Amino acid sequence: MTIPDQLLNTLNDPTIAYLLISAGLLAIFFELASPGAIVPGVSGVIALFLGLVSLGNLDANWAGLLLMALGFVLFAIDLHAPSHGILTTGGVISFGIGSFLLERTSESPTASISRVAVVVVTAVMAAFFIFAIGAVLRTRLERVTTGTEGMRGAIGVVREPLDPTGYVFVNGELWRAQSTDGTILIGDFVRVIEVDGLTLLVTPEVGEAHDPERRIESPAA
Repeated sequence: MTIPDQLLNTLNDPTIAYLLISAGLLAIFFELASPGAIVPGVSGVIALFLGLVSLGNLDANWAGLLLMALGFVLFAIDLHAPSHGILTTGGVISFGIGSFLLERTSESPTASISRVAVVVVTAVMAAFFIFAIGAVLRTRLERVTTGTEGMRGAIGVVREPLDPTGYVFVNGELWRAQSTDGTILIGDFVRVIEVDGLTLLVTPEVGEAHDPERRIESPAA
């Protein structure tokens, strides 16, 4: 048997076809998640094409293929949409149902997809995307707590009198600030109540002691 014949014989294995389609969809997902990588997109299209060619020789359940593809579409959307993992859950369910529909394509053991392969691939895909979406959600939360949104409620000390604008030292950085409650002297503590562009809107922090040592520090410190 020649090498091309061996290759065609391998591709005619439904389990190989299923693995190629799954790998192809995953590679295309990586391309969509990080546009410009090229290699995942090209290899994914090739793997997907070979898998479809293989299943085309069988009585494949195309509804199963569409459900698998829908699962990856939901995964991709969840990377950019604030669904908090709901779309990923739907994607896992869609991929799993589609996989089992393909597994039941044929009643013949020699012309059907290995159930073990379906279970393992579905479990791996579910674990991977749950982890990936979880990482994305953690990144979004970190952006809120470390960016300008996270400045709200922070305590700072006045470095230049706010009358009504001046400078305050907050979270290790010098910020331009505007008082919402009259003049605030150097060394007084303030609380950030809002962020207006690059200016912090602050109010005197009740209960915080005056810090006279801060009077000697200039805005350029």
